[in-house]
Amino acid sequence: MLARATEKLTFATVQKLERRQYWALALLLFLMILSVVWLSFQFAPRQDGPALFSNVMYTLTSLVGAAWCLYAVYQATHGPVVLEKRHRLAWIFIGLGLLSNGLGNIYYGSYQYLLRTEPPTPSYADIGFTLFYVFCLAGLVILPTNNRGKRPGLHVLIDSLVTVLCLLGISWFILINPILIQAEPDQFLATMMSVSYPCWDILLLIALILFIYQRALPVLRPSLWICSLGVLAQVWADGSYAYLVNYNLYHSGLVMVDPFWFLGYLLIGIAPLYQYHAIVRQTFKNSQLEQKNTSKPAPLVRNDLAFEGRFVLLKVLILYIPFLALLLVTLY
Repeated sequence: MLARATEKLTFATVQKLERRQYWALALLLFLMILSVVWLSFQFAPRQDGPALFSNVMYTLTSLVGAAWCLYAVYQATHGPVVLEKRHRLAWIFIGLGLLSNGLGNIYYGSYQYLLRTEPPTPSYADIGFTLFYVFCLAGLVILPTNNRGKRPGLHVLIDSLVTVLCLLGISWFILINPILIQAEPDQFLATMMSVSYPCWDILLLIALILFIYQRALPVLRPSLWICSLGVLAQVWADGSYAYLVNYNLYHSGLVMVDPFWFLGYLLIGIAPLYQYHAIVRQTFKNSQLEQKNTSKPAPLVRNDLAFEGRFVLLKVLILYIPFLALLLVTLY
């Protein structure tokens, strides 16, 4: 990961970025608390009020997340610390994915409330929803996480393949197989579109697994954890939606499903802001140490011995938890 400090790197700019980060976090908490409270107590003058509120929040959180991502790209290009092109391109892809998702839901909601009927599947909305996964996956894959630039070893590929097959097996038993059983012969495209979303979720989980195996730089770990939590929230919402739809139990505005979409988009969008602020703070600290000549600068890459034990445990959990889950599902 390459980072170049500019003349804008001062203590005042670091504080300014920190305040903006806190404001973004406050907005995230406000939107989530509002969503959970509104959908829990059903504050709506009309019968379809929760569905309308859910559609608005779905679009709003996607666009807010996209704005945060693209703002981080602007800061990484013209701010106090300029990041390498690959880093900025990764954030652009994630921002475009969130933007496509928001635009797709605008079409979906407009079709639903103007024509008083559900849009067909597939529709133009599915283009935006699918582009979200394509762009986000591309952004996560090319995002620089370390300075070593080593390709994954054979053992990493084997462990990842085992985990992927386990996740695919779990998804097949719980989500994909019921969709295929209930599919109508003349609805091939609709069936393929419904099956594609759980598969995209598995690919996003693969990207998170590769993050862990690559041992990200310490300065990037908090933001990557935030992004990972966002992806997990997205996977939970997609999986719950697909499962409940199979049994005709889902309705728009369901408090155990919809807020996880909102949370996922907000966490994925705010992660670049946190990541850029962490890089700026670390770069400023290094520059201060260099000026004082009192000690060596704290590098962005360091040997984190305390992390090694947790890293080994995390690899074991990633490998065996999906395997045990698949075994339980198979026995059930």
